[in-house]
Amino acid sequence: MVLYLLNNIGKAEEKELAEVKAHYSKDNLLGTLFDLLTERYNTTIKTKEEMIKYTLRKTLRWMRLKVAKGKESDPKEGMKILIQKYFGNILKEKFGTTTVDDDKLLDKFLPFK
Repeated sequence: MVLYLLNNIGKAEEKELAEVKAHYSKDNLLGTLFDLLTERYNTTIKTKEEMIKYTLRKTLRWMRLKVAKGKESDPKEGMKILIQKYFGNILKEKFGTTTVDDDKLLDKFLPFK
């Protein structure tokens, strides 16, 4: 049951899951266990948006550490350096400046922590 769920959860259609559930529902304990495991696995599957946000956060953190060598202790300063390096032209066009001194401006470039 566990191997089936691991290999097929998120991939199998509802009809197929219903057939497997029907097979286990003959035994009350196994039917309940199947329902609990299905519910548990369904809640742990990440959406595409969550995976993109996770990857983007990790990438930005890695870039910040590479660009801002010696500034690892202050993530905000590292992000300011990263923004100035890669988004300096956008800063100049949209805001008329190339420095990032305002926290609100920093939040516009990086809306989530």
